[in-house]
Amino acid sequence: MVVTEKSVSSAVQEHEAKLADLRSAEAQNAKAQRDVERFRPLAAKEEISKQQFDAVVATAESQAAAVDAAQAAVQVAYDRWMSAARN
Repeated sequence: MVVTEKSVSSAVQEHEAKLADLRSAEAQNAKAQRDVERFRPLAAKEEISKQQFDAVVATAESQAAAVDAAQAAVQVAYDRWMSAARN
């Protein structure tokens, strides 16, 4: 019984940590998406180089992918929690 409680407690903590990682990834993604919108008019007016704008877009795409990865990690942690709770 004690092993199961420890397993559940550990799984809950892992899930909470993954949720925190997700919130962080979402915040970073939101900033990256705002950066794209802020830089887009500058790129259109050629006030920044295409290379600079491409870097901003690449960062935004990377941050969006990080959110997807964090969401998957939350789901895996949740599944582990539920599995530990059933045992």
